[in-house]
Amino acid sequence: EKANDKVVQGDLTGLTNGQPAQITHPDGGKWIIALGEQIFGFDSFGWRISAVVVGALTVLVLARLVRRLTGSTVIGCFAGLLLCFDGLHFVMSRMALLDGFLTFWIVSAVACLVADRDWLVRPERSERLDRYRPLRPWQLLAGVCFGMACGTKWSGVYVLAVFGLLAVVWEVLARRKHSRDRGLKRRWVRSTLAIGLPAFFSIVGVAFVVVIVLALVNMLR
Repeated sequence: EKANDKVVQGDLTGLTNGQPAQITHPDGGKWIIALGEQIFGFDSFGWRISAVVVGALTVLVLARLVRRLTGSTVIGCFAGLLLCFDGLHFVMSRMALLDGFLTFWIVSAVACLVADRDWLVRPERSERLDRYRPLRPWQLLAGVCFGMACGTKWSGVYVLAVFGLLAVVWEVLARRKHSRDRGLKRRWVRSTLAIGLPAFFSIVGVAFVVVIVLALVNMLR
């Protein structure tokens, strides 16, 4: 009875036994919510502020992502404007639920992969397609973001699998086209392995490490 009123007043008597009660999802997103509560207090503002900040940052990241994809600042800003007025995003950006945080990390991860592709295939940097670079900062950062997504809700694993494969396909096709344009021949099985293995460890491997670190921190705290 009147549990909501007691929570708002900071009175948790009889509402918890001090043990975890909702363990369906990992703790990454819950810690971000808790950070707002730690700074601003255990009240409606405290548990909403993290979602507000992350929701606003999602708009910024999406605008930058679309601008990079289209090359148009106007279209990028329009995409961000559409997200601002999306009812679901607006509501999730003012509630202490995990979905908004999951969205932010996924959009950020995709933006990192697109930035990596842009770095590789930009016309004035075509010489980068002539060699392999095993460790690439944008791919590593994408792995961290995917790890945080999976560490927020397990459904992030599906997006990680799709975009992990897509990153390899993007690069294989780009290198194949570059070689054809220059009249070169490459063994595509070897090329795919040279691309896919480093990308797997940079994206999937780093994401796995992030999830494990989150789990270990939760066990040790």
